[in-house]
Amino acid sequence: MSILINTTRDNAYDILNTNINMLQTKLGEIEELLEDNGIHIKEKICFGKQAFEKRVCSSNGECTFTDTCSCFKGYYGDQCQYLKAKMEIYGTDLKMGTNNIGPAPRLIAQNISNFKPIQDPISIISTQGVGFFSRDSQKYYVSGRGDYGSFFEVLPYNVPRISEINVVNLAANANNTHEIIDVRSGTDRSYVLNSNGDVYCIGLNSYSMCGIDSPPNNINTLTKVSLAKKVTKLAENLFQIGIITNSSFMLGGHNQYGKVGVGNTAPIYTLTEHNVVISSLYAYDSSTYYINTNGTGYSAGKCSFHILGRSCSGSSGYFFQKMNISNPIRYITGAQGSDTMGAIDDQNNFWIWGGDASDLLPGSGPYLPFILATHTVDIAISLEHILKLDEFGVVSCMGQNNYGQCGWNNPLLGTYYTSFFPVRYLPPNIIKLEVSTIGSFVLNENGDVYSWGYNFFDELGYQQNDRIFQPLPSLRDYFIKEYHSSQSNIWVLSTNGHIYFGGIDTGYILGQQSNYKTHFLVPVNYKIQSFFASEENIQALTYTNELVFLGVNDHGEYGDNTTLTQTSFTLLNASGLWNSSMLIKKMVGHENLFGFLTKDQRLFFSGKNSKRLSPSSSINLLEKTLWTQPNIDPSQLLVKDVAIETLSLYVLTESQMLFASGNMNANPSGLGDPSNTWHVDG
Repeated sequence: MSILINTTRDNAYDILNTNINMLQTKLGEIEELLEDNGIHIKEKICFGKQAFEKRVCSSNGECTFTDTCSCFKGYYGDQCQYLKAKMEIYGTDLKMGTNNIGPAPRLIAQNISNFKPIQDPISIISTQGVGFFSRDSQKYYVSGRGDYGSFFEVLPYNVPRISEINVVNLAANANNTHEIIDVRSGTDRSYVLNSNGDVYCIGLNSYSMCGIDSPPNNINTLTKVSLAKKVTKLAENLFQIGIITNSSFMLGGHNQYGKVGVGNTAPIYTLTEHNVVISSLYAYDSSTYYINTNGTGYSAGKCSFHILGRSCSGSSGYFFQKMNISNPIRYITGAQGSDTMGAIDDQNNFWIWGGDASDLLPGSGPYLPFILATHTVDIAISLEHILKLDEFGVVSCMGQNNYGQCGWNNPLLGTYYTSFFPVRYLPPNIIKLEVSTIGSFVLNENGDVYSWGYNFFDELGYQQNDRIFQPLPSLRDYFIKEYHSSQSNIWVLSTNGHIYFGGIDTGYILGQQSNYKTHFLVPVNYKIQSFFASEENIQALTYTNELVFLGVNDHGEYGDNTTLTQTSFTLLNASGLWNSSMLIKKMVGHENLFGFLTKDQRLFFSGKNSKRLSPSSSINLLEKTLWTQPNIDPSQLLVKDVAIETLSLYVLTESQMLFASGNMNANPSGLGDPSNTWHVDG
């Protein structure tokens, strides 16, 4: 080959580089042709690494010839060091071995509030339900399980998916003619506030928790609360009625621990008014908090575990007293039944207090208020985990993750986070957080709500048996080349030769853990280019043309009749029939039968036979040739494709001849007669 090089000063280097690239391409084509025919010229080296090394071409490509990488899809650069785009696997069942765990954060409701002003539109109904109010549509949306009046008694006890309640109609039945501006659901009851300052209640009214003189104990229709003043705001985290007026706030109902702030713990059956002007009120089962117009926090109720955020003993908890937080407070939050509380001040510091060894905070506790995090704009605290939104829009979580309530950012659920970890796969522009005991919710500025965590009662806002196509969350960071799934698990091969596993490990082949609820990297000492996996085992082809095996070998899948389980990838026992110089063209499999076709037209099988190749139920590594007749030209027998089914085996040739072998009695269509030899359908 002669090459003309134009040596003019302006373009000499460009033309030289072009011609060098042409030469390299030709050399690569020649080398590849020789490799396909089993002729190895020399060991390929790319940028100081041999072709078979795992880190060659940044683990994102193949070394095709000297200092030349062929990049996997999604990568580019001379050493395949740059990322181009993401490839994702989508599925319809993301439960990963359990029916009650939701997937990555999922959209459950759109445009549920008009944000004029932005309010907290998410109500946690007990620990098993959720509610959203849309001021625009004047409707209330609920999902999960409601007790007594939590679902306004117009829907079944368990509400599947998001169900709609027309609050306007309900309020009209109570002679309301004004716009509804807020709806709150608490434990066993719901409250409605209209633009005229009227409050309505429905649900369990023991101890007058609805603010309506007992009896009745149960209020089955939305009923107006008799008040002398107009209400401007409802209390948050409602365990019992709490309302704010322009000049005071009122509390009613159960007075356990002295949380109504009147100096004793006697039951109170009428609303008690405190003539203090406040901005926010928070009513919990064991304590009550308010923030005055200067941002100072006050608390009354249970003294133990420093839950009041101040030093307290005996009857001192029966009166509202100042909390030990030095900066003006914007927001207070906690969970019903929790001994851990939190607040955000006007400097975006996250204060936390209370707790003991069994709660969220590490150590023995309890704690007076201290700053746990800075740059925080919102928090939500449950009995077992904390969500935090920072100034940069990042949502993170600490605490228990046994039901995925902290997200999927760890290879195994059940991890206890002792510090904050970001929650992945969330939409942008999050503005509000809320949590149930083992579920999490976020709201973005478009009015969309996403949820994740425990979903036994559909409390995440969708049915357990929903089947929507959605990215498998634990694989979204990888480029996917190939995957195989069985009844209860999935194996995934990334383009850089790594294998990931998720689901139920029925053979315990990966260690002690049997149920992997998110995908994790399987330790492999080889770089994998192709594989096939079944319920209990996997056979893979490395980039150095070696066959490796992992898993149960009760039917000779490993290549011999040794009964064992391999818990790490091991070379296939070829029994002298196969070696790495025989280049593999395709791998196939079905259940526990594996097969591969070499480039020189040889077929090999091993594993559970089910009469597909011989009467034997199991076979060691076996080479199989196509059945021939004198009138068939051998050139017509070049194999194009191989397929293994439950009770039969098929081979398609380049000349479009279809060969079959298997159990004809069980699968008679197209096979002709009940023998275990090859048959051809010309």
